[in-house]
Amino acid sequence: MFLVVLLSIFAFHIGSVFPETSVTLWQFGADRLLTGATTEPLQAVGIASDGLSTTYLYEILNFQTKTIETGSGAVTTTITNPAYRTIVASASGWVESFANGIIECAFVSDGAGECFDQSSTASGAPTPIVLAATTIQTSAAFETTFPPTLISTTSSNSESEIITSQIIQSSPSSSSGTTSNTTSTTSNASRRPSTAIKTVASLLVMQILAILTF
Repeated sequence: MFLVVLLSIFAFHIGSVFPETSVTLWQFGADRLLTGATTEPLQAVGIASDGLSTTYLYEILNFQTKTIETGSGAVTTTITNPAYRTIVASASGWVESFANGIIECAFVSDGAGECFDQSSTASGAPTPIVLAATTIQTSAAFETTFPPTLISTTSSNSESEIITSQIIQSSPSSSSGTTSNTTSTTSNASRRPSTAIKTVASLLVMQILAILTF
């Protein structure tokens, strides 16, 4: 019995320290998520103060081919066009925010739910959408890096260009972002695993001592 309790405590603390690597969003009725040629992993950017919901940056990529006439002849380019949304996900559902409004999907019973926006409401059985997720930023000021937009160029001299990525920096004290054209960023991510392990170990020892006391 003691071993079962001990393992339960250990599993709880491990799950609370190490972030999810995937997120399941439930849709009901018609598809609601913004779709594209590819979907990038969700970037976790914050957790609500009550711990019940997490905010993610949602990104899709579309590709467009263009032919441009130059002095040396026609050049064919493939341009990557990204689109971004903000999604707040919880156990009961999720809300997707964008410039013109929101889309909200949530369970209304064990086996059914609703999705609605400004113009329509759809209901039905839940359909899971599983998306990969990146590690959450836990520093006081989080930083989200958008991947480079790549233009692959085909011509006689095999030219290629890379448009540098944009970096949006935010902090809790300011609601506006600062955009720059640098591509290198640093973080404290390399130091987080050791801190998390120490936290788990200390909490586990304290609870073991409490159990032994009783």
